[in-house]
Amino acid sequence: MDTSLTPHNPGPALARIEPTRTGYVIDCRGPHGARHYDLASVAEAAEFARILRDQGGWALRFGPRAGEVRDLVEELDLAGV
Repeated sequence: MDTSLTPHNPGPALARIEPTRTGYVIDCRGPHGARHYDLASVAEAAEFARILRDQGGWALRFGPRAGEVRDLVEELDLAGV
C-alpha cells in the first residue's frame, strides 16, 4: 500500500472514510489527484486517518456509517496516543 502523504500542504484536500463489506475505505481527493486505500479493521482505518490528518494535513470526513472509526480517532486523540 502506498502511504505517501505528499504534498504535505495539499490545499483543499479531503479524506473520506466509509465502511465496506470487508472493512473500511479511505478515499483521498485533493488538487494533485486522488488515492484510494482499503483497510481491514476499525483500528487500521483510525490509525491511517490520524496519520493523514496529523502528518499530511488532510481534512477528515466520516461517512454516516463510519462512527466506530470516528469514535476511535477521538478516543486516541484524547488519550494522547
